[in-house]
Amino acid sequence: MIPIEWLNELIQERDGYHRLLSDSGDLTLAAYELARAKLRSSERPSEVPTAIEVKAAARVIAAKVGGLSVPRTAGIYSSCERAGLAVL
Repeated sequence: MIPIEWLNELIQERDGYHRLLSDSGDLTLAAYELARAKLRSSERPSEVPTAIEVKAAARVIAAKVGGLSVPRTAGIYSSCERAGLAVL
């Protein structure tokens, strides 16, 4: 599925963000996936999000799901690095 279709599905599903979080198993990993999809569907596609972009995505997920605290940027960077995910 192309990123824009995936994003549209995520937004339109009643429990899309809950599912994303559940499938990812971790807020940072879910946020990375969301940030990467947004980047890939932008005017200037990119594959590697910044830690700030991942944090912004984590804020979106946290707002949609509720009851989650968003890690600091350094924590997001460290979590991505431990998971083997490239982040700028």
